[in-house]
Amino acid sequence: MLLRRLLRTELAVAAFSFILPDLVDKPLWVIGVFTDGKNIGHTLFTTFLVGLASSLRKSVYGLVALFGGMAHLLSDTSGLVPWFYPFKTYDFPSVDWHRILTLGNLAWTMLEMAVVAIVVSMAVLLIPTLFSWVRGRRIARATASQSSESVDKNQ
Repeated sequence: MLLRRLLRTELAVAAFSFILPDLVDKPLWVIGVFTDGKNIGHTLFTTFLVGLASSLRKSVYGLVALFGGMAHLLSDTSGLVPWFYPFKTYDFPSVDWHRILTLGNLAWTMLEMAVVAIVVSMAVLLIPTLFSWVRGRRIARATASQSSESVDKNQ
C-alpha cells in the first residue's frame, strides 16, 4: 500500500520539478553558454511556468510542481540564486570547481538533497490526503445542509 502511494504520479511530478533547474542549467554551463550553473532554470519565472504547465494536466500536479521547484530553489540558497532572472540582471561569479569540489562539500550537498527529497516526498504524499479531507468535509456540510432543509420543508 505504501509503495503504491510512493509511486504515484504526484511524486514523479515533484521529483521532476525538483531536478529540472539543474537539468536545464548544468548542460548550458558545461557547453559554455553561462559562467555559472544557475541561470534560466533557477528562477521563479521558470518555476511558475513549470507549475502552470503541470496544472494544465491536473491542478494538483501544478501545486506539486510548484512545491518541488521552490524546494530546489530554497535548497540552493547557499550560493547565488537568480530569483528574478531574466527581469533583473545578475553578476554571475566565475566558479572555481577545483576549490569547491571537496569530499566534505559533496557529503554536505548529498545530505541536503536527501533532507529536501524527504520533505518533498512527505508533502507530496500529504497534499492529496489534504484535498480528500477538504472535499469530504465539503460533501458532509452539503449533505447536512440538504438534510436540514428537507426536514424544515416536511414540518
